[in-house]
Amino acid sequence: MPYASLILSRDESRQALLILSDEIDGRLLWVDSVGGTLLESSGKIVKSYGLENDLEYLSYPNISEIREKLLHADEILTSHLFKLSNPVTHYLQIELSYKILGSEIYTRKIDDKSFEVQIIEESFMVPLINWEGKNLYWIDQLGQTWKTRQILSPNSGYVTTEILKIYQK
Repeated sequence: MPYASLILSRDESRQALLILSDEIDGRLLWVDSVGGTLLESSGKIVKSYGLENDLEYLSYPNISEIREKLLHADEILTSHLFKLSNPVTHYLQIELSYKILGSEIYTRKIDDKSFEVQIIEESFMVPLINWEGKNLYWIDQLGQTWKTRQILSPNSGYVTTEILKIYQK
């Protein structure tokens, strides 16, 4: 596969192949064949277009930097702003806490290469709409996020992303 790419799974059954369209200030813009787009930063989806309920973060954490900080702390707490499209909201405060769940051996799908990753848990709470949940990030020792499991909006299931071919400048 010549282009940076990832697999997006929704509800553990529907899958889509996304291809990297652009890199914007370290954030990666992924597109699918029907016009949907995801903007991600270190694996965290920070903006979507084409979903039933799109999201957009005004500010967001860098998961790679969080992982580095967690090497010296048990937990990291942050607060950020984001909004949703259905129903349309103003920017809402989201409280995030991070911890390392452990390590495991991860095997890439494209070439079956195996290596150790740390699993970072992101717990979130949006007090104004009483929404909470947990997201997971599989990150290697170099800070590359290979897999994620994220809830993007209330009343939706998990979205899983898994890198097939890594982006290299």
